[in-house]
Amino acid sequence: YGHLSFKGLDALVKREMVKGLPKMKDNHELCSDCVTSKQHRDSIPKNTTWRATAKLELIHSDICGPINPTSNGGCRYFITFTDDFTRKTWTYPLMISSTTGSNKIIDPGAKTPSKTKPCQRAR
Repeated sequence: YGHLSFKGLDALVKREMVKGLPKMKDNHELCSDCVTSKQHRDSIPKNTTWRATAKLELIHSDICGPINPTSNGGCRYFITFTDDFTRKTWTYPLMISSTTGSNKIIDPGAKTPSKTKPCQRAR
């Protein structure tokens, strides 16, 4: 969900597109949702001192959430897995972000989504 920027509201007033909409004062304050939506995380570095030399040698993982609104299945979180070598990413929905649940998913010895061979390391 979201809302128009002050610039967008000003355009509606100038074009008289909404009856009764007052002219907005210049207000450069951001609401908490605007601040949150503009936050960005650094991606996994492409140039590191060490990179995997084979598929599934190293899997990066991250959990994101809580997300509002929840998914149709009631999930509020999701977990991603990225193969360091191929950069292929898998994403799975989660109901909760408990470490117990994620440890079951991030079992380094478990078969990976491709079902070809086990993951060597996870971080």
